[in-house]
Amino acid sequence: MLLRTFRKPTTPDLSPNLQWNDAVFGLRNLLPFSWPHWLHGQAEKDLAPAFCDLLGVSHAFTFDSGRAALHSIIRALQLKPEDEVILQSLTCVVVPNAILAAGATPVYVDIDATYNIDVAALERLISNSRRVKAVIVQHTFGQPASIKEIAALCKRNGIFLIEDCAHSLGAGVGSQLVGTFGDAAIFSFGRDKVL
Repeated sequence: MLLRTFRKPTTPDLSPNLQWNDAVFGLRNLLPFSWPHWLHGQAEKDLAPAFCDLLGVSHAFTFDSGRAALHSIIRALQLKPEDEVILQSLTCVVVPNAILAAGATPVYVDIDATYNIDVAALERLISNSRRVKAVIVQHTFGQPASIKEIAALCKRNGIFLIEDCAHSLGAGVGSQLVGTFGDAAIFSFGRDKVL
């Protein structure tokens, strides 16, 4: 019965890991004799400094999920209901939900041929509203958005820039990695992500 579980997933995205060695590793870490390492959390303590080194930043924080990280960043902005946060039209439902949960208004912007934010459409939205407080730029499918232009536009207008790097760990523009252009960035280690 157990072997059948690993051979016939219900859906590819919700299935258990199909690699036997990964399944054994996961089960071994769930058994009671392995629990002491959870109490100490050394792997988690090592992760934030590793990200600081990788990205060349001074601070990195770990959360239990990318959605929790995004929610925390948006809440920290202390937005009001009339405040707008721009996000691209092709994104995960988690992004607008985090904006709504923080009490702000999500505003969608068109995408370009790379499935990333269309910079001209973003510029029009910003110029037509004085309520835009933040932009969330997603680097879709590991392809960096036009992040230099977006960062410059946000800086000129005093808008907070959040990079959603959930699908782009290791991607960069020139020698600069994504996640280092904005004011904050999120990464994810979910099973459908790059890692």
